[in-house]
Amino acid sequence: MSSNQFIGSLPYISLNKMWQSLFALNLGNYNFTGSIPISIGSLVALSYLHLHNNKFSGKIPLSLKICEQLVTIDIAKNKFVGSIPSWMEYNLSKLVILNLHSNNFHGYIPKELCLLTSLQILDLSKQSLGYNSIPFESELLVIKGKVLEYFTTLQMVKIINFSKNNLSKEIPREVTSLTGLQSLNLSFNILTGRIPENIGDMRSLESIDFSVNQLSGQVPKSMSSLTFLSHLNLSNNNLTGRIPLST
Repeated sequence: MSSNQFIGSLPYISLNKMWQSLFALNLGNYNFTGSIPISIGSLVALSYLHLHNNKFSGKIPLSLKICEQLVTIDIAKNKFVGSIPSWMEYNLSKLVILNLHSNNFHGYIPKELCLLTSLQILDLSKQSLGYNSIPFESELLVIKGKVLEYFTTLQMVKIINFSKNNLSKEIPREVTSLTGLQSLNLSFNILTGRIPENIGDMRSLESIDFSVNQLSGQVPKSMSSLTFLSHLNLSNNNLTGRIPLST
């Protein structure tokens, strides 16, 4: 039903069997307003949720965590507010795509997102997130009795877009352990310090955008190892030296 001209808020979702067996809900590119009804939690079979490019507002309802079969959440280009829920790691372990860009979320990026082991696309761009470091530090986190390191659990991720936020501090060197990552966009933040020396370990990278930050120092020589790299933007920083040529 996407790309039609419906307006108004979403109706209450009843608990009948028809709704309970719904596999995909695509309401993208409408003019829907208001909040997502709490009754969305009754869609226990839901795998694909597309609500992008509407005028939804309010917070992500807690009842969504009941939808444990979710593979895709795309609620980009709306007016959602509040913080990004930290409960996703506990309840949405099958999540592959999380697209929240162009909303009004604020606060920190939850470190629990780094424990979504199936995640491949993570887009949190164009928000008011930040004032803390990017959550890939090698600090230890105890969850469900297990000691996990944040950066060891995102090995499936292919695309990370944290652009146009308020992220500060340095780019953590642990991000370079994401050797399957193809695109990394951290542009338009207030990141400082140096580009991680071992960024060349990220051999799958095809696109890097660190533009419009406060990065300093020289471009690491290891960047010459990124043979698949086709897009590189380091402009509007305080970097020195030359960009090393690929070997």
